Amino acid sequence: MVITPPSDLNSVPDLIPSDQDYEVARLKEAIGKTRSEIRAAAERLASRISAQELALFDVYQQMLGEAALADEVEKRIREGQWAPGALADVVRRHVQYLERVDDNYLRERAADIRDLGRRVLAHLQEDTPSTPETYPDNAILVGDEISVAMLGEVPREKLKGLVSVRGSSTSHVAIVARAMGIPTVLGMVDLPLPRLGGAPVVLDGHRGRLFVRPAPELTARYESLIAEEEALSELLEHEQDLPSATPDGRTMPLMVNTGLAVDATALLKSRIGGVGLYRTEVPFMITERFPGEKEQTKLYREQLEGFAPLPVVMRTLDIGGDKDLPYFPIEEANPFLGWRGMRVTLDHPEVLMVQLRAMLKASIDLDNLYVLFPMITNVEEVDEALRLLDRAILELGEEGITVVRPKVGVMIEVPATIYQMDALSKRVDFFSVGSNDLTQYLLAVDRNNPGYPASTMPCTRRY
Repeated sequence: MVITPPSDLNSVPDLIPSDQDYEVARLKEAIGKTRSEIRAAAERLASRISAQELALFDVYQQMLGEAALADEVEKRIREGQWAPGALADVVRRHVQYLERVDDNYLRERAADIRDLGRRVLAHLQEDTPSTPETYPDNAILVGDEISVAMLGEVPREKLKGLVSVRGSSTSHVAIVARAMGIPTVLGMVDLPLPRLGGAPVVLDGHRGRLFVRPAPELTARYESLIAEEEALSELLEHEQDLPSATPDGRTMPLMVNTGLAVDATALLKSRIGGVGLYRTEVPFMITERFPGEKEQTKLYREQLEGFAPLPVVMRTLDIGGDKDLPYFPIEEANPFLGWRGMRVTLDHPEVLMVQLRAMLKASIDLDNLYVLFPMITNVEEVDEALRLLDRAILELGEEGITVVRPKVGVMIEVPATIYQMDALSKRVDFFSVGSNDLTQYLLAVDRNNPGYPASTMPCTRRY
């Protein structure tokens, strides 16, 4: 089944509204209808996925909230744009910004925003998003881009697979599909979408292949593989909650990466050893100004409480390179070799101090905070960062707030840091290997180049 988007954000004309209040009213009505759609999709999936995957729908609702999309679009309307044009402008700007970021997690949020924008636009254009009335048995959805909301519109007993031109393993639809046990291939370019409707296919999620109109021999071979996988799944079902340890008793901590304040992974506590990396720059990137100390404290507290007593490694603000802030642009000829990471925050200690104070206040009575400094080049940077941390602890003490000094680590991303590890080990408690940047600098290859080695997550190791 070939799925088409409900509307096209790129074909909205610019018009000056005759009644701004009317445009604002119909914007709010369209957002309300979209909220109802998302809520209905979540309810349909509630019995089929776990609470952590279901929480992804809360992220959709937050994106539609007045503090996010609605306020910004209303501002455009008040500036002289009609509702569809204002919505399209705002959504396109956010999508373009996120798609430039070389971070899979953040880049996939562009797909979420684009899908929500299309749904709201469809209601503004008085065109209800096109959803088939019936689905065939063993349906495989194929489209340019498939969202979580689309997934919730298909009867589970009918849905057997997903194929999309856009997307990756970090997208929300991939997370939910994985939880539902649905074979999924995202990022399959050059699909002849118009010719796939109604065609019999075999979808191989392991190898990322789609066989159109397969021969009987191929179909029989895959039916045999499916039977083997079902037997293996039944075996693994009884082992998933066992400790993460080797047969001789050596524990292998399995940690997760997080980035949003409302993150579903907290419900995995029984299976993980903590958070290996919390990207604090994410809240900075989705606001129109630097978040204040109270805002940051609330965000960090949610993370620390959600995973307590497990350790949570919070990386201080890591901007520059591929991650700039709309309200704090960094213009450089080669941003990956310029002003980024600790270089920025040490040049602006007022920003780092607010963040450190917020982290420390959020950790009160939890004591599971680990602070990680990014893009360290030399010992002097660490000494200065530690001085600011100690100053933050002292300031809070003078305000009557007693906090425990957290464990501190540095990211090994710059080759020069490797030669200073002996000196650094006397100052910090652990190292975290930032394999993307370290590989980029060691091999002199642009990490955005298609030939760049497969992306890997930072690996946190206690020293």
